[in-house]
Amino acid sequence: EGVRLAGLTFDAGTNSSNGGSTTSENTLLTVGVAGSGSAATPDVLQDVFCRIARTDSTMGDPSAYSCLTVNANHVIGQNLWLWRADHDDQSGTNPDAKDNLVPATTDQGQYGLIVNGNNVIMDALFVEHFQNYQTVWNGKDGQINFYQSEMPYLLPTGDATTPNVTCSTPDGTVTSTESVCPSLFITKNATNFSGQGLGIYSYFATQKAYAKAAIEIQPGATNVTIKHAVIRWLNGETDSGINSIVKDANGTYPASSTVNGAKNGYAIDTHSYTYPHPK
Repeated sequence: EGVRLAGLTFDAGTNSSNGGSTTSENTLLTVGVAGSGSAATPDVLQDVFCRIARTDSTMGDPSAYSCLTVNANHVIGQNLWLWRADHDDQSGTNPDAKDNLVPATTDQGQYGLIVNGNNVIMDALFVEHFQNYQTVWNGKDGQINFYQSEMPYLLPTGDATTPNVTCSTPDGTVTSTESVCPSLFITKNATNFSGQGLGIYSYFATQKAYAKAAIEIQPGATNVTIKHAVIRWLNGETDSGINSIVKDANGTYPASSTVNGAKNGYAIDTHSYTYPHPK
């Protein structure tokens, strides 16, 4: 308790003997164990950056299960950037940017952030390009204050009509096959979660792919509030994007918020969800 990490950048390695991106033992930074943590002396992460990238011309393929897993309670994160590379030192220098992207099966990383602790606060959280959910939030009474996230630029073979991406929670209780996983997955355990100032973006460079939602709230969640959230189509394949900001047990919201080349942005003020949903 009371640990402070500040001004730290760490990289994924290439040793696959620890399970690569498939086992939780290959988490690059783990904070605490279940039940640890103190409101009086919280663990604090400030200006902490994670990279899963080939950082020189000879490096092998790096991998990690997640950049950061928070098990302790009352952890505070401020200005965290968790990044699976969309481009790296070996991905090319062609004039057309879409020819310089890291392939879907390279620089492997399942999750950017997994939060299991309660009363965790993340201020200025950036999570980008991971192959599963970018962020999975399990802990109670959690907060995100400003969130910037980009979905992966290149996806496994498939498109909007033939989805081929497995979206699953770390405990395996939720599994589905989608074209693209939502960025933020809020589990049914995350009672009283609040997120505000959330921006989630798509750039599917060459594939006709649509994410059903930027944020998914698992049925059974209680008192979840999303404020000031936006989705935006950045560039790439014009027939692609994010179909809605939030998906919960009642469907998607707003229903008309498809993002594509013609309508490339949509925002909501507030979306509150509890279970069972009031009639």
